[in-house]
Amino acid sequence: MKNTVEERELKCVLNDEEILRYSRELAKKNQDKDDAEQAKKCVIADYKDKIESFTASIGLLARKISSGYEHRPVKCTWAYDYEKGKKTLFRDDTCERVDTADITPYERQQHLGLDGGPDEEVSAEEPHTPEPTRTTRGRKPRATA
Repeated sequence: MKNTVEERELKCVLNDEEILRYSRELAKKNQDKDDAEQAKKCVIADYKDKIESFTASIGLLARKISSGYEHRPVKCTWAYDYEKGKKTLFRDDTCERVDTADITPYERQQHLGLDGGPDEEVSAEEPHTPEPTRTTRGRKPRATA
C-alpha cells in the first residue's frame, strides 16, 4: 500500500514562546485599532467644525439677502446747533440723519474755546475728551465742570 500525505487543521497546544509572540501581536493590533479610532474621531470633528462654519456663513448670508441690509461701520459727523442746544449726527456716505441729542455742557465749553488759549480754534473733527477722574476706594467721584 502507498502512503499519501494529507494536511488538516488540528488542535495544537501553544508553547510559551508562541503565547508571548501572539500576546505582543495582540497588544500591537489593539493599539493600532485605538490609534485608528482616535484619528477617525479627529477627522470627523474637523469636518464637523468645517460644516458648522459653512452653515453659519450660509445663514448669515441668507439673512442679509432676505432682509436687504446689513450693519457695518459707517463714518458719521456731528453737526452742532448751539442756538437750539442740539446736535445732529449725519452719515458721511449718504448724508442721512442718524441721531439727534442735546449738546452737553462740556461741548458748549469747546464751542466757546475756553480749553485753549485765546487764539486757539477748536477742531470739530478731533474733539478733545477729558481724562476720566480717578476714584478712591469707598468715595464717590466728584463732578468736575
